[in-house]
Amino acid sequence: MGRYVAWRLAQAVGVLWGAYTLAFLLLDLLPGDPVAAMAGAGTDAGPVDPRRLAELRTEYGFDRPVFARYASSLGHALHGDLGASVATGRPVARILADALPPTLQLTCVALPLAVVGGAGLALAATSVRRRRLRALLLSAPALGICLPSFWVGLMLVQLFSFRVRLFPPSATRDRPGSCCPR
Repeated sequence: MGRYVAWRLAQAVGVLWGAYTLAFLLLDLLPGDPVAAMAGAGTDAGPVDPRRLAELRTEYGFDRPVFARYASSLGHALHGDLGASVATGRPVARILADALPPTLQLTCVALPLAVVGGAGLALAATSVRRRRLRALLLSAPALGICLPSFWVGLMLVQLFSFRVRLFPPSATRDRPGSCCPR
């Protein structure tokens, strides 16, 4: 059992490393100048001073070779330093830590619903005698996996917030106890 757990942990580390490497390389291969985009070059504010762009390239490490940037960023990530958000300037690790509690709350609600829904679907599919209905019920999980999650999320918001009016379409803290106005 210990070997199995160690092997699975090694696989998890390999997958994380592979995903990190792939994401880094894909972002590096994107066309355009990331420093100019961060500095706002090409926006209504006008062109950015070339000296300022050179300073930003040095500050963000874009003046170094790709392998040196990769090794540096991987080392920082392994030490928990994920850098600062370009948009807000806040540490990315702090942003992730702030998002963790609501994510765990959502998970604690969604997991039991998924288990009950999946078990109910499995029971319904095995107890139905009509072949076409059974085939439809058995294909529902595959269809659910194939649909993009952002689209399913938008459709669920549309259904439960605007059609059924079960949940508010946005967070409204000024009206406790009230869900959606009718």
